Parts: sequence; C-alpha cells; structure tokens
Amino acid sequence: MTSKAVRRSGSIIAGLAAAAFLAGCQVTPPLEDSLHGRFSPPSGQTLLIIGQDLGSVADYAVNIPVVPGGITTYTDISEDDHGALLYGLEETVDYGAGNVSGRVSAESFPNSALAIGLHIVDQTGTNLLHMIDGTHDPAIDQLGDFIASIDRPVYLRIGYEFDGPWNHHEPEAYVEAFRYIVDRLRVNGINNFASVWQSATSGAGTYRDLPFDTWYPGDEYVDWMGTSYFVFDPVVYDAFLEFARSHSKPVMIAEAAPQGFDLADLTYSGASDGLSFEPRTSGDVWNEWYAPFFSFIHENSDVIRAVAYINCDWNEQDMWRPGGTNGYWGDTRVQVNDDIRARWLAEIGDPLWLHGSLDLFQNLGYDD
Repeated sequence: MTSKAVRRSGSIIAGLAAAAFLAGCQVTPPLEDSLHGRFSPPSGQTLLIIGQDLGSVADYAVNIPVVPGGITTYTDISEDDHGALLYGLEETVDYGAGNVSGRVSAESFPNSALAIGLHIVDQTGTNLLHMIDGTHDPAIDQLGDFIASIDRPVYLRIGYEFDGPWNHHEPEAYVEAFRYIVDRLRVNGINNFASVWQSATSGAGTYRDLPFDTWYPGDEYVDWMGTSYFVFDPVVYDAFLEFARSHSKPVMIAEAAPQGFDLADLTYSGASDGLSFEPRTSGDVWNEWYAPFFSFIHENSDVIRAVAYINCDWNEQDMWRPGGTNGYWGDTRVQVNDDIRARWLAEIGDPLWLHGSLDLFQNLGYDD
C-alpha cells in the first residue's frame, strides 16, 4: 500500500505513453467461458470486493446490507519499509491509509474471500534480489502459513501495479521474484491462493515506457490479471483486456474509486489538485464516474470476474490528505449520500454480482 505514496501525480494525463502500453494489441470480441484462473466465479458473475482498511470496510458493512464477496487488505515483504516484514498481516497497523490486518479482516468476514496486496517495492535495488536468492524465504513461508490458516480463497496481488513508474520494478527481477513466490507457496502445499498480476493501467505510462507485458511471468504462474481503475483511459484498458482474453485469464479490477470526487460534500477537484472544487449533484457524480464504470464492467463481464471498490474517506487518512504530495482523492464512501447509496444498492442487486455467503467458497471452486 505504501507504494501508492507517489504514484498518482500523473494519473489524469490521459493517453500519455499509451503506445508503450499498447504494444500492438488489438481488441477482439469476448471469448465466453474460456477463462482459466483459480477461484474464478462462474460464467456470468463477478465477485464484489470492498476495501481497503478495517475502519472503512466496517463502516460499509454497517450501512450496506450485503456481505462483500471479498475484503481487501495489505502487507509487505519489503526492506524499504518499517523495519519489519509482513507488516499488518497478523497485527493491526496503519501505513498512513487506515488500519489494516489480514487476520482481523478474515475473522470479521468469515464468508468472504480475502484479497491481499503484497508490497515488494524495490527502491534500494536489493529487495527483489533477496526475494530470489532465498533471503526472504521465512517471510514467504509465514505468509503461506497465514493463507492456509484462514481456509478460504485468497487472491494474492504480488507486487501490485508492477509497471507503475513509482514502483521502479526492473522487469527481469520482478518476473523472477513473482515466479519464486508462487513456486515456494506451491511447494509448501498452499492450495488456497490465486496469484494476481496487477498492472497500474495508467494513462500516465509505465516504468521506462516499457510495454506492460514485459513484466509478464507466464501463464503457468499467473492465475488472474489485475488492473487499477481511477481515471478511465479506454485505449489502455482495451489493450489490457485483450491481453487477458488472449491468455484466457480472468481480470480483477483490484483497486477502483472515483478519484477527485467528494460524495459527502458533492464536489469534484482534479486528481492532482484538491485546491479548487466544482459543485456536483449526486446524479452528476453517478453519471460522470459510476455509470461508465459499471457499463465497462457489464460490457466486459466475459473477462472481468472480480472488482475491488475502495470505499473510504481519503481526506481523513494521513497518506492522502488534501494538500499532500499524493494527489487529491476525496471521499468515495457510497453510504454518505442517500441517492448514491440507493443507486449502488440497485446496481449490486444485479445477478451479475457475487457476494459473501455460506456457499461462496464452493461457488468459487474452493473445497477445503
């Protein structure tokens, strides 16, 4: 999660370096029922995940009478942060974006899957190498023990937003580290995780302007492909979905929120601004961000099989407060406006959406 700290300064520069991202991809029609990914929902359904800190998720659960299909949490295997590995896996900690704890998340929502963002940012040039040479084996093993202990599908976003310039992942080292983590978990018999390979899918471009597939670990290592969705760039997203279809992999929108909107105050400010605000009605907010977002999901439901929405008041979190260096995010809690809440409930009542339930894990193909 801390890798987000510098990642958004150019998130609204639509289309910049899109050619690097495209890498020659062309859009083709959907290929229904052709996906191969662990714990993918049945054809015609999409898992709804809510994140991304304990307080925000708890508030959502109190105000929205539908159990999330999954919960987002974060931890790390990174030498750059905190002086500790797996920060926030068992204990409750605050990276600056609200309290997180994998254990508390799992215990609080026993009928929901867990989506873990695994931060492995390599700012020093040594962390990924230490992943590959075995230095971090104890941490990988501990992570595997945790995953096994919660006995449910776990979507592991390894080095999420791998191609974001803010993460500085050299492709060769990232690919080796991704493969190493997956191999070690498999050798250790951890059978309830699915690996997620998550691009930043940013119109601001990629690290060193490389094609996103330069970081691809291979079909045998990737169960799901993932995206982030804050400011929509159709050229970038179409290219990524086509790549996923060509590899028969389900897609998770692993991070999504209407950046720049404040649903409580009904205002909008540019994603990198937060100094000037334009008034909006609840209908404006819905039509400008939510309606296109959900249309995109429905139109590509053959391949988009999970969506993680970030339902939080970014304004109140240290990492994202207005006037900081990380862009302006706003307040994206759907429950703070009655009209938006009603529209949200109507949307997630569609049969497309898969929610938490006693038989969810079985429906996802997990048999303990």
